[in-house]
Amino acid sequence: MQKKIRNTYIKYVLLLLLCTAIGGVTGAVITWVNMDGIGTGAQGFILALRTAMLPLLLVLFLLDVIIGETVLKVNAALGRQLENAQDEEGDAIEYNLELMSAIALISGTAISVLSLIILSTGYSMDYIANVSGNQGRRLMGAFVVFVIGNAYHGWWQLRYIKGLQKLYPENNADPTSRKFQEQWLACCDEAERELIYQSSYKSYLFTTRLVALLTFAALLTHLIWDTGIAAVIFLGIVWIGITASYCTSCVRIKRRKLNT
Repeated sequence: MQKKIRNTYIKYVLLLLLCTAIGGVTGAVITWVNMDGIGTGAQGFILALRTAMLPLLLVLFLLDVIIGETVLKVNAALGRQLENAQDEEGDAIEYNLELMSAIALISGTAISVLSLIILSTGYSMDYIANVSGNQGRRLMGAFVVFVIGNAYHGWWQLRYIKGLQKLYPENNADPTSRKFQEQWLACCDEAERELIYQSSYKSYLFTTRLVALLTFAALLTHLIWDTGIAAVIFLGIVWIGITASYCTSCVRIKRRKLNT
């Protein structure tokens, strides 16, 4: 047992030395390489996105509609097959329903984030105050498309949930309720809850690692290009919030079991 503990400490020291060496090599590379050129290229890319903001948002909106409506049609067809399916066939259909749900949610989230990034290139008081003429109309059109796109996505989610509730009437959670997720979980059986719990824990682990990596990346970009500390602060708050939420939830569940 003592040997195992000692090996753990040795492994930690070796990892710490490795990370320190990587940091030193990275710093040396940054010193030798002309990072200003990369920063200038990034600024040019941002300006290009700003110029093409309206058509890019239109393309993303149309892509969201195409994917969303396709998923709804496929799910409706799978639902009709599920009504008369046997056990193994029913499991395969339910897997396809889960697959389509994953495609829709991932693509919808990616499109929403890309739309936010594109819109943010012109979402500046300095820029808005100085635009006029056709440029101003294009900017206003981009804002309108962005709002319509988000409204459609919310409407699509309602239709998607209602479609699932037709297949599974026992899941009668209200999609407009603030506690919709809790209501939906309460309607799930043990197997569905186990799937949600395992997936949620893996998402928690992935998110904590990703936020930590992005926080240090934001710190590094601020060092090189003076991008500001807002990103570091916001990511740090998210990092703390995720950890605090997980830990307080564990304590709350333990306390609940202790009092029963």
